[in-house]
Amino acid sequence: MNGHSFDNFTQELLDYYAELIVSPDLSDDNNPIKKWRKNIDLDQYTSQFKMIQDCYKTLQAFYSQGDKKHPVESCAELVIKLISDEKGKIQQSSKVKLFQEMIDRTFKKQKIWNNKECEVYDILISRYHHFFFSYTNRGAHALNQSYKELLDHALDESERQKYKTRRHNEINLLAYLICNRFRKLDLRCFYDNKDIQFGDNLNEIISQSCQTALTFVQLISDETFLKKVNGDQTNWCFEEYNTFKKFALGKTFFICCEDMNTIHTQFDNHTMKEWNDEFKSKLFCQLNPKISFNEFKLIMLELAERIVKSCNDIKQKLIDSLDKS
Repeated sequence: MNGHSFDNFTQELLDYYAELIVSPDLSDDNNPIKKWRKNIDLDQYTSQFKMIQDCYKTLQAFYSQGDKKHPVESCAELVIKLISDEKGKIQQSSKVKLFQEMIDRTFKKQKIWNNKECEVYDILISRYHHFFFSYTNRGAHALNQSYKELLDHALDESERQKYKTRRHNEINLLAYLICNRFRKLDLRCFYDNKDIQFGDNLNEIISQSCQTALTFVQLISDETFLKKVNGDQTNWCFEEYNTFKKFALGKTFFICCEDMNTIHTQFDNHTMKEWNDEFKSKLFCQLNPKISFNEFKLIMLELAERIVKSCNDIKQKLIDSLDKS
């Protein structure tokens, strides 16, 4: 169970409609509205009641497998779509929480799903990002100047000003452009466009965020592999890469935006050396500062297709595993 907080009346409504999905002949006498109508103002629950009814109708079709998919797959797709519609908000809306709770009370609480089905569902809804995007703002000014022609063509002035600075440090606009392009291709990504060197509880944020992504995309620039810059002891690109590897389900993709032969490297452990070796062996593309916007879009489209394929392969493998449970 998700442990979402609902008042007693809402919880009884959720339980009633969840049970009604499994047992359509359930007596209307069990409807909590009859019990509570004298004690509460039902008008206050109009929008919530409509959401519960919508969820009931949808899950009823999933339970009967009317869409010919496994209910685990259908429920996961529904939740991911609801999360996606919220455009990456940190706090999930009451609608998302309500639908998740209804799914749990229908399929988990009543033991419609076995342990394996519950496990696959939890994995699918937790990995709602196609990829985690890793980059650095170190050296951003020089990089932005190097790709000025592309950035001037692709970004309007309002975008450039909006993302120009964070806490007096220049932002990597090429990273922003790449993620913006993926979003226009309907890919969901975790992209922290804040100056992460000043963030709070970064290890926790990175750990949680990496576990929401199926694949990992990293933009490699001249200062990516430096272990210490201006007194900062932490290489966050390495932390992100290393954390993702601990929870990895899918592939890692590297984009290099500078000359590979001139990129600085500093390693203080074997894992950092492995990171650099994987970058060299699994490089997806090396961008040229003189690249045209049309060429850039074609490269991003090809990468997007590979990311989606990797994500679909993972999901299909998980769904196929249910046939063996």
